[in-house]
Amino acid sequence: MPHEFASLLQKLHRHTQRADTASDYETGELKQGERRNVAILYLDLGGFTSISEKLDHEEVHDIAKGIMDTLVDISCHYGGYVDKIEGDRIMVLFGARKAGENDSMRAVTCGLRMIDSIQTASDILSEIGISVTARIGINTGSVTVAPDAIGHLTAMGNTVNLASRMEEAADVNTILVTRSVQEKCGEMVIWENMGNISLKGVSNPVYAFRPTGLGNISGTRWERIARVTTSTFVGRTNELSILEKKLDMQARGETGRNPAGGLRHIVLGIKGEAGIGKSRLVWEFSKRKCTNRDILVLNGHTLSFAQPAYWLWTTVLRDFFGIEHGSKSNYRELKDKIKVLSDDTALLSSLPFLADLLSIKSDDHKLEELDLRTRALETR
Repeated sequence: MPHEFASLLQKLHRHTQRADTASDYETGELKQGERRNVAILYLDLGGFTSISEKLDHEEVHDIAKGIMDTLVDISCHYGGYVDKIEGDRIMVLFGARKAGENDSMRAVTCGLRMIDSIQTASDILSEIGISVTARIGINTGSVTVAPDAIGHLTAMGNTVNLASRMEEAADVNTILVTRSVQEKCGEMVIWENMGNISLKGVSNPVYAFRPTGLGNISGTRWERIARVTTSTFVGRTNELSILEKKLDMQARGETGRNPAGGLRHIVLGIKGEAGIGKSRLVWEFSKRKCTNRDILVLNGHTLSFAQPAYWLWTTVLRDFFGIEHGSKSNYRELKDKIKVLSDDTALLSSLPFLADLLSIKSDDHKLEELDLRTRALETR
């Protein structure tokens, strides 16, 4: 194997290596005869025909295996069950063994992460003049688990077939979902309405949507709270008092120093059953106690299932820097924003890692030499 290709494989391996905490869910086995409501994701890789024309079949196998291993890990990270892998195609079920809070949302978020991963792998492979693409289709509905022609237990039914057809109709490096998936995800995802589309083997047109990124969940919730604040906020005196005391303690610098010598910050958690007013409490506290102190209030959010590492903190940073998730903000813009805040040398030297955390390409080649674990430690 040429030295150049060996070096490229090492770089691809660093991108596709399995993370220690990727699979927090047990996939187990399907049970024959079960009927379940699931979300089905089909992904088909493209570009391997041209790769086969340029590389030896063993080299193609190494590339394909690395990419497919990554897709399997991402699927497990979001609670998916890998039903089958057929050549360059993978089928993943969400809710096959145990129903989740929102299996359609898991599938869409997983799909967006898969597309990002494929595009990164393609950037690496572009060094030898080849590219890899992917198309994804997602549908949700009832399936039956039964053995296929060779005895493998798999999900079957019209729901599965429609997911497969959606994948075939999707454009390169995009996801196509049915209306039922879009309705279950709602405002948590940014959608492009594709209207009625004709699918091969499907008699009637199917109304389709294309997810382009995750919605501003935190902002949307904050706006809803603001609309209902015409109602009187009563009670919660004790909770407001606790929050105010902690704020005063922070303001007086009574929290001690962190290992870097800076002020140690207080992190508070508010928990309780859904609907009791946790978000309203935070909103009222921010409005009453933070506005007149000239305190910067930032919003962040996460979801109730697996997310990329530091998801909560990256959304806080995106809110502060005005970077929408999925936007094409460039490294220079981020650097200019950081310089407005501080010209601290240590902070500026950490910019490539901050950019990587925010999915902004920095073109800093030293990052390519670090594996995922080392990169995560540097980010911390």
